[in-house]
Amino acid sequence: MTVHRKRQRLTSGGVTRIVRAIEAVAVSQAVSWADIQQMAAEHAGAGYKWTRQALERHKPIKSAYLSHQAARRKLAKGGNKSGRRLSEPQKMARLEQESE
Repeated sequence: MTVHRKRQRLTSGGVTRIVRAIEAVAVSQAVSWADIQQMAAEHAGAGYKWTRQALERHKPIKSAYLSHQAARRKLAKGGNKSGRRLSEPQKMARLEQESE
């Protein structure tokens, strides 16, 4: 037998607590919407579990999730691409080494 709970509204304070919980997760650790639902139940809902769609409707939550995903992709690629580019003198030195 399932117990149906009355729908709860997510307060602005609850949204803030969820966003902070997402931001507290290490970049090396994956975060799914199921994880965010669990965080929301713990930090803002006193056990109430919102749907992914209900949480995603809140722009701060969605942007925190997307920024976490972007940081994970950046980490997986090895950091910032611009930091890996060689300067002109470095390119010339590398080409000279290859020609020898």
